[in-house]
Amino acid sequence: MENEKDSLTQLTSKDSAGTTVLFEMEYENEDSIAKSRGSGFFIESDKIVTNVHVLAGATKTTVRHVDTKRLYTIEGIVAFDDKNDLVILKIAEEDEPFSLGDSDTVRKRDKVYVVGYPNGNEIRVERTIHSIIYSRKRIMFDKVLSEGNSGGPVLNGKDEVIGVSAAVRISSQKNRQSKGTAISSKVLKLLLNEARQVESIDVWQKRPHIQAYTIADKGNEKREEGKYSEAIEHYNTALNLNPHLAEIYQNRAVVKMTLGKYHEAFTDRLTSIRLYPEQFSLNGFGAFLQQKWEIIKVYSLSLFMSVFCGVIGKENWLIIEAASKAGIGQVRAEQGNIPEARNLYQLAIDEITQAIRQKPKRSRSYNSRGWIRYLYGKFETEYGNPSKAQKLFKDAIVDADEALKLELIKEKLRSAYYHTRGAARDSLGEYSKAIEDFNESIRLNPKKALLFQYRGITKDALKQYEDALKDFQKAIELKPKESINYYHRGVTSNRIGHYNEAIDDLNNAIQLDEKNADAYYQRGFSNEMLGQHDMAETDYKQVLKINPNEPTKSHKLGLAKCKIRQYEQAIHYFDKSIKLDPKFYKGYLCRGCMKQTLGQDQDAIIDFDIVLKSNPKNATAYRNRGVAKRKLGAYEDALEDLNEAIRLKPDDGKAYNARGNIYKELQLHSKAESDYTKAKELKSKGEICFSNKDKTNESNTNAE
Repeated sequence: MENEKDSLTQLTSKDSAGTTVLFEMEYENEDSIAKSRGSGFFIESDKIVTNVHVLAGATKTTVRHVDTKRLYTIEGIVAFDDKNDLVILKIAEEDEPFSLGDSDTVRKRDKVYVVGYPNGNEIRVERTIHSIIYSRKRIMFDKVLSEGNSGGPVLNGKDEVIGVSAAVRISSQKNRQSKGTAISSKVLKLLLNEARQVESIDVWQKRPHIQAYTIADKGNEKREEGKYSEAIEHYNTALNLNPHLAEIYQNRAVVKMTLGKYHEAFTDRLTSIRLYPEQFSLNGFGAFLQQKWEIIKVYSLSLFMSVFCGVIGKENWLIIEAASKAGIGQVRAEQGNIPEARNLYQLAIDEITQAIRQKPKRSRSYNSRGWIRYLYGKFETEYGNPSKAQKLFKDAIVDADEALKLELIKEKLRSAYYHTRGAARDSLGEYSKAIEDFNESIRLNPKKALLFQYRGITKDALKQYEDALKDFQKAIELKPKESINYYHRGVTSNRIGHYNEAIDDLNNAIQLDEKNADAYYQRGFSNEMLGQHDMAETDYKQVLKINPNEPTKSHKLGLAKCKIRQYEQAIHYFDKSIKLDPKFYKGYLCRGCMKQTLGQDQDAIIDFDIVLKSNPKNATAYRNRGVAKRKLGAYEDALEDLNEAIRLKPDDGKAYNARGNIYKELQLHSKAESDYTKAKELKSKGEICFSNKDKTNESNTNAE
């Protein structure tokens, strides 16, 4: 798991007090070979320690020293603790071991250093101890560790090992971070004393308790893909093989919570706690009390939910559940977990549909479903699925219409329903209709800032900039402590070239919400336009620090660089967005445009091919690929692409202009003149990528 990957602080390298090693594993799947990395270190001159989960399931394992390139030969396993995820290997060669420190001396908020190979190179990062749990057997860090650190040493200030990096603890709560963990050196010392006869790694991997790790890892993959039922099946199988793995119970509880299976989730959570009971001691008194309190909370929450669900009714409970899932889906998207986010939005819609079946005359249910469909549509728009997004927006309008039919009296409810319909219409480009809805919504509830904010966004889209600024001003007057209102006014100021005014508003937005990545982006754009490139770059880095795993943020930075014609830097950001999500087709499209601008037409065609494979109705990709083919002299193929671009988007003046250029080069003057005339009617010049208007709209997107 790589949340907060970019927040890892690489420290000044120095010689370690022992030898760390890089594990490189291969795993045979049905039709491919997967690869992964892990870390380890010498604990005796001929013994290396790492995590069980690093080696479980690997069909090929290589151990090497990164700096010296030295390879180590694994003779076998001499000790393992499958409950605590530790394994010690006998190595044929010898190297410098680390000294073991005393993990019992470690305290909360102590600074420690984690050494590992998250990217194939040794990195030493500082972490703060968040807590010490499971009778001082586990150390929790303030932040997660990047994938590849597992099995590496955790060192105190004396470079003594006080822990072994392990897995992460995931959270079902939308506002809580997962945390990195380590197994304490206390556990490692006990295991080292149990070293016995060497067992071959192949035989060891076939042990049921070890196979459980491999199957649980598949469950984690399914969870990240949003395939919750399959994830639970894998967790079930893993626990049948090894019922002592608390982390699997914990992870299964998270999935069951997501599915609304609260009582089952509470049972799993209690089981995970009981597998690692905190023993009473003076040093561990806080952890002992915390675990007892956790048990009380689990029982209390289970009882509360049972009573609460009975009081409010099942249909109301389903709506609350749906809102929670949609909120978690938004967070998963920000963390870069797109499949899980997509599945959570759909689960939310399904739950409200179930509530509607139970009470089909309840207007609020229709509006709730419509609003979640709208949010899901915005998500799909952001991640490059416009056809699916349009269907969701249209369905949201249908839901809002039904809500308005069912509720004819209560003004605040009707105001909310007009707002939902207006937001969906705005997203479909039906701006005039959206304004009508927002006007009615404001008439019915004139004290709600959100309504002025949304109407301002739509007026901005209609280029009614002064009116948009007035709406944002009204929203600020009603909610002066709300960051988003200053943000939107800053966006509109950017749009009309009032960059200093924009910076003032964006400063306010950031002061009120330091995690508002879009505000940093917009301020960076303002600084770029004012020629303050260093300040802009600082803002752009902050965007990536806040959302290190979200491809859309890197994509926006690429668009900003495109705007000021820094095409190589734009490609760098588009590369990053693609690396974060290889299915993010907007990244390929824009990278292709940049390559095309730089004259790299053959490489651009490869990117456009990828776009059209995933989205065969993308007119822009056909048009740009056609232009690239023309430059390479492939006129017949170019005409085929441009004809398809015009068929898909008949109002694309650039496509007519590009086709006219081909006809002109082929001496087909009447056809060329006809296309040029059409392009002129559509007020379009040039051929490729974005017009100035396109770039401005892309780089100054009003975030909802």
